[in-house]
Amino acid sequence: MRQLWATGWMHNRVRMIVASFLVKDLRISWLEGARWFWDTLVDADLAANTLGWQWAAGCGADAAPYFRIFNPTSQGEKFDPDGDYVNRWVDLESDYPEPIVDHAEARKLALAALATLKKK
Repeated sequence: MRQLWATGWMHNRVRMIVASFLVKDLRISWLEGARWFWDTLVDADLAANTLGWQWAAGCGADAAPYFRIFNPTSQGEKFDPDGDYVNRWVDLESDYPEPIVDHAEARKLALAALATLKKK
């Protein structure tokens, strides 16, 4: 988010991780993320932004697989194994944030919430 605020841009992989975290781990409406990204991205595109956030939330025209929930830690290990990206935007010794949710527990809660919607 620091990169997005500072530059107005964020790599698509990071956009997906952020979107998944917001809507699945924190269970905040995709509309909140879509609005903030729309106001912040220099390359904002209405259709791409809206559909990307709907995809991450598991709703909209292309909702499958709605159960995809990115693990921020494993995504970092896979796509930033040396920590170059994180180190550029976060001072690991002084301001690396503590986790605000337990991802494993948040994932279970998100899947349970999504299952109730699927039954309707």
